Amino acid sequence: MADQRHGIVTSVLANVNRDAKRHPDPYRPNDFIYWHESHHAASEQSGQGGTLLLDADAQSRLIKQVLFKAK
Repeated sequence: MADQRHGIVTSVLANVNRDAKRHPDPYRPNDFIYWHESHHAASEQSGQGGTLLLDADAQSRLIKQVLFKAK
């Protein structure tokens, strides 16, 4: 339940600051809950791995890449 509350608050904050031209679809609460099953289904369809990694260092690099657009 706490994850859903966090997702709702985060999606509201993101939607208030969203550039509608760059991101026309509004953010949903589950977009910010990376371990939600919707992310696993999307990653399996795209052929990419899930968002949860077993290696802590690899997980940190992935988070840094997503948040800060690092290469």
